[in-house]
Amino acid sequence: MFSDRVHPHSPPSPERSLSPRSSDSSSQSFIPKLSPPPGDYVIQVKKDLILRVPSPENIHRVSLYARRSASRRRRRNLLYCLASAVASLSVILFLAAAIILYFVYHPKEPVISIDAVYIRNFNLSAAALSPKFVATVRSLNPNQRLGIHYLSRGEVTASYGGVKLGDGAWPDFFQERRNVTMFDADLSASGIVLSSAIRQDLVTAEKRRQVPLLVEASVPVQFKAGAVTSWTITFKLRCDVTVDRLTPASKIVSESCGVEMQI
Repeated sequence: MFSDRVHPHSPPSPERSLSPRSSDSSSQSFIPKLSPPPGDYVIQVKKDLILRVPSPENIHRVSLYARRSASRRRRRNLLYCLASAVASLSVILFLAAAIILYFVYHPKEPVISIDAVYIRNFNLSAAALSPKFVATVRSLNPNQRLGIHYLSRGEVTASYGGVKLGDGAWPDFFQERRNVTMFDADLSASGIVLSSAIRQDLVTAEKRRQVPLLVEASVPVQFKAGAVTSWTITFKLRCDVTVDRLTPASKIVSESCGVEMQI
């Protein structure tokens, strides 16, 4: 009787046999990982975050270098101030001595004249001239307490009618007080082409035995009294010289010189 009511045992279903944990893990393994959306990101770092702490040895070395640099700057500034003070004092003393020398001794310009002029290679029939002049200059220093030092860079020129016929250098020498010095100034030029008017004027002047020449000079000088020397002063010389001919045997017919002192 009871056997008729016995039902056959059915196997459990696969869904019931799986545990809840196994079902969750299998479901999560199949979930795709999403990448962050593209764009710019700002990462904020705390201000008090210390990224690196220097070692005590480096700190000491940096402070030592800083002290050395400051000490060197102070020494340089001190040397610069001392050099500036010495230079300024030297300039002040020099100017004071020069001013005293000028206003106390009253320097006078020299008395200059031209005693002779010798002319060579002045052929008026040639197409181009290459004349040579030798001017004998006489210089008198009228100062009783001052010597005159004629410096280099002095220039002398000879011209006629505004045409320069030769130039040369004024010699460098020292002239004692109340002294007379004579020297020769050599002037020369080459390839001078004269206009027909100037050439004809020279021919006519030479026939009359009166050829006017202009001799000019610009000479830097310094007055000296003992160990005191003045600043550089320029002498401007102008001499109107008339010769009888343009040959080595020329003679001076008339001569007049003047010196202007430019302070």
